[in-house]
Amino acid sequence: MPDREHTADDMLAVGQDADWTFAIEGLTTRGSDESILTKLSLVANEAFSIAITQSIKTFLYAECGNMVSGIDLTVPTIRWGPAPHRFDRWLRSAGLLESTPDPISGVARFIGSAFGFRIESAMLEGALPTARLS
Repeated sequence: MPDREHTADDMLAVGQDADWTFAIEGLTTRGSDESILTKLSLVANEAFSIAITQSIKTFLYAECGNMVSGIDLTVPTIRWGPAPHRFDRWLRSAGLLESTPDPISGVARFIGSAFGFRIESAMLEGALPTARLS
């Protein structure tokens, strides 16, 4: 069976920062699929996903194969999972629980304080190894 035509939507950039391996999707949000995230957490004990598009701004967290927490970063009172308030301390300190949160800059502060993972512009703009998703 021949491969289908690949587009920029299928591209995934990967890298590593301290204990975390990360992937950055250009135009897709497959890493925010709960079934994929929970499978990743089976391998590494925990996995998180941040999806920021024009219409979606979410944070998802899975641990040992189970979905733990999901948060709408635009309206952070919208949550799901068995531990919806697990990250409140870090969300508050990042300014994401304010009445009009700034998800883009707040997410970087949140991830840095909650997980020790620094999101830097070079990670989003720089050249990283890429692979096609199929």
